[in-house]
Amino acid sequence: MKRLLPCLLAVLFLGACALVEPEHDVSEEVLASDSSEWDAALAALGDAYFVVEGSPRRTHDSLYATVRYSGGCAPHEFTSHLRTIGKQPVVLLEHDAHGDPCRAWLQDHLRVPLPSETPDDSGLLLLTPDSVLVLLSFVGQ
Repeated sequence: MKRLLPCLLAVLFLGACALVEPEHDVSEEVLASDSSEWDAALAALGDAYFVVEGSPRRTHDSLYATVRYSGGCAPHEFTSHLRTIGKQPVVLLEHDAHGDPCRAWLQDHLRVPLPSETPDDSGLLLLTPDSVLVLLSFVGQ
C-alpha cells in the first residue's frame, strides 16, 4: 500500500493539471489575421510573466488580473496597450522588470488603467504571454 500511495498522488496531481479548454470561440477573422500582427503583439508584452487562469476581468476603465513572475530585487511595472488584430480589439499587458536579476516567484493582483480608446463592449480580449486569448468579463466598478 505504501508503494501505491505515491503513484495515486501523482495520478491525481497530473489529472488536476490538465489543460482547460477555452470558454469562448475567437472569431475566425482574428485567428486568420496576419502572423506578423501576432508576432508584434507578443513582442510588446515585455518581460516574462503568467496570467493566473480565471483572474482577468475588466471595468469600463481598468483591467484586473493576477500575475506571476520572477523577481524580488527591483520594482516591476505593468501597463496596458490596445491593439487591433484583424478587426478585433486586443489588450496587451506589458511587463517591465527593470532588469531585476532575482528569481523569487512573485504573485501580484493588478489593477491597470485601460487605454482611453478601449471600446466599452463585451468583446474585448486579453493576449497573454503564452499566446492565449482571454475574453474579459465585466465586473462592477
